Amino acid sequence: MPKTISNQNKFLGNPRKMSAKEKEQLKKHLESLGDLSGVIYDINSKAFVGGNQRSDIFDGAPITITERFDKPTKNKTVAHGFILYKGEKFAYREVAFTESEFREACIVANNDGGAFDLEILSGWDEYELEEWGFDVGVFEEISEPKNIEKKNLEPFKKVHILLSFEPDQLNEVMKHIKEIPFEMEIEQGAN
Repeated sequence: MPKTISNQNKFLGNPRKMSAKEKEQLKKHLESLGDLSGVIYDINSKAFVGGNQRSDIFDGAPITITERFDKPTKNKTVAHGFILYKGEKFAYREVAFTESEFREACIVANNDGGAFDLEILSGWDEYELEEWGFDVGVFEEISEPKNIEKKNLEPFKKVHILLSFEPDQLNEVMKHIKEIPFEMEIEQGAN
């Protein structure tokens, strides 16, 4: 029995997420334009539609075509192969796009992909993420309290900050500010 792909093998801790609409767009693009990852060369425009940045790195590396088609496939593929770079093989595909398809693919190649689920990603090692080139500054955006009102009360030379959050979040908030000397009044009320 041939091996098949199964969504049962999905990594549940994957920090990448897609909405249903984004996933439907990805499906549409995979079916009409093919997989735009790797290096994709359009024989009509004589330009890379996918892998432009990789082409700088792979410059001068040999391309081996492993399969050529007499006529383009449904997703306009005319050849499959690989680029041999420093002893490793990297995906290469040739396509025959119309000018309109080429322009669409240039955008799709850099746009389909979803977004990071920052809640899942926050459980990953921040130092490793930074080492891998991820902008860990996004965590500051999600950890900053929302609905902050600052008032400078000049006669008292103090700054008052009003924080609004759910009552069950008090312990979490206190963990983050416990090292700062301050006076605290807790006023509970319904919003």
